[in-house]
Amino acid sequence: MLRAFYPKYKASLFGGYQEYERSRGVMLCIIRCMLGDFAFVRRYKSDEYKTICPKMTDDLDKIMAYLPR
Repeated sequence: MLRAFYPKYKASLFGGYQEYERSRGVMLCIIRCMLGDFAFVRRYKSDEYKTICPKMTDDLDKIMAYLPR
């Protein structure tokens, strides 16, 4: 069920699809952690992963503090 939950598309500068934005992005990071995909959280937080809105870095830092090294 969780594998099918996260969106298949990245955010677009042309509007509409915003599943990786703000609190939804944090929620997706938590879901990916539950699935064991810790690399997604590191990639999402990095500057390499572009979003339209600013990322909620305080919340992402809290998640990353508990990731395995």
